[in-house]
Amino acid sequence: MSPTLTRRTITLLLTVIVAIIAMAALLLRVPVAGSTDLADQRDRQPSPSGDIREAPMDEVAAAQLSQGVLETSEEPTPEAGPPPPADPTAVPVPTPLATAPQDQPTDGPPVEPTFPARIQGVWVHVLDDVLLTRGSITGMLDRVVAGGGNTVVVEVGRRYDVYYDSGFLPRAGDLGFEPGLDVLAEVASQARDRGISVHAWYTAMPAWTPETAKNPDAEPNWTFTQHGRDAAPEDTWLTFNQAGEPSDFLDPGHPAVQDLVVATAAELARYDIDAVHLDYLRYPGAEYGYNPTALGRFQAETGRTDIPAPDDPEFSDWRRAQTTLILQRVNQVIDVTNPEVGVSAALIAWGDGPIDGRPFESTPAFSQVYQPWHQWMAGDLVDVAMPMLYFRESRHAAFHRNWMSYVAGIRNATGVTTAPGQGSWLNTPEESVLQLTAAQPFVDGEVLFSYQETAVDTGPEGLLGGALARSVWSDDQ
Repeated sequence: MSPTLTRRTITLLLTVIVAIIAMAALLLRVPVAGSTDLADQRDRQPSPSGDIREAPMDEVAAAQLSQGVLETSEEPTPEAGPPPPADPTAVPVPTPLATAPQDQPTDGPPVEPTFPARIQGVWVHVLDDVLLTRGSITGMLDRVVAGGGNTVVVEVGRRYDVYYDSGFLPRAGDLGFEPGLDVLAEVASQARDRGISVHAWYTAMPAWTPETAKNPDAEPNWTFTQHGRDAAPEDTWLTFNQAGEPSDFLDPGHPAVQDLVVATAAELARYDIDAVHLDYLRYPGAEYGYNPTALGRFQAETGRTDIPAPDDPEFSDWRRAQTTLILQRVNQVIDVTNPEVGVSAALIAWGDGPIDGRPFESTPAFSQVYQPWHQWMAGDLVDVAMPMLYFRESRHAAFHRNWMSYVAGIRNATGVTTAPGQGSWLNTPEESVLQLTAAQPFVDGEVLFSYQETAVDTGPEGLLGGALARSVWSDDQ
């Protein structure tokens, strides 16, 4: 090989190497589809819920992927001020799957639950000590009033371990829980003195969370110990996927589960409260619903003998009918127990909103977790609808506005009081005020998730420290 050829070869190799390095540098700058920072999709509450607020991160990521949200890792350029509030989307009244019972006392005018003219509320969860002592309850309510709030949605039943005096459910075993304290009775009593509306919040379908196992001296969670993974097949209340793998959710299609949800609502309605608040009235995902007892009911009611696929239309309709039946029965038992108590519900709003011709039936709420809440509103099965519009303003402001537009439209179509949930934990106080201001003309209020984190990485002082009282929650609004 000649020296000239060697130099040419070396030059060529260097050129190729340089080109490869340049190509690699270019590729490193290109976002990969589906690589969005999942911090933006963390729990529809961070882990202030150990998954108590909707919903676990993997569910959110899956739902967002299905809606084309996780397309790029680039941070969108923040908008200069809030987008102009969209007019409410024109929504025809959906055909309800079931309607609320109309039985009312005949010896006087109908009795109806009442709520503030404008709901200014917070969810208060049980993952810290805020609800565990009388003193901490006093401090919480004082702060809500000082911040301009008039409504608290207080968690009193986590995984059927409860924070009130129940006749059949075990007392929660949180360390530091004041002996003998009935949280709901205490909140209701103190709230009345301050003019605060109270919603008693419990999670309908989740049966287990690690928090229930932290105190070895706590009473066993009988729902999970007697009807969970270790139960005999005929005694299990959990929902399964088609492969026979159990979830930690109860199955809405099991009659005993339906009775449990309804009995809990009946107990709560005996308190001096304004509403029973249902959370997680849904399936964990489209692949679930195969509890043996529930599946037997589906087959008996439809005359089928096969095992339906997860996307089977008839099976999907049947699962939506089960969550709806539970809500209808909750209405019935509350009307009998105390017709002055209403029903409110935390409702799924994943991905982009159903506007511009995209029907509600294409959303994950309807097609993945079988929560047809547009039909619940049409059937008067909820007195206060709280769709959870949890979006980071810096990334998904348009999603928030689109859902708000749909929510405002269905509110107008059905006449149901509507106070959307707002993800204060995801946003700065300024960003939350933008979202609340955008929604204010079109809905009946808002509920922050959560009292414990009213701004990203801060506690109650984030918004309740004055930002709301000086703006959307001021007396002048």
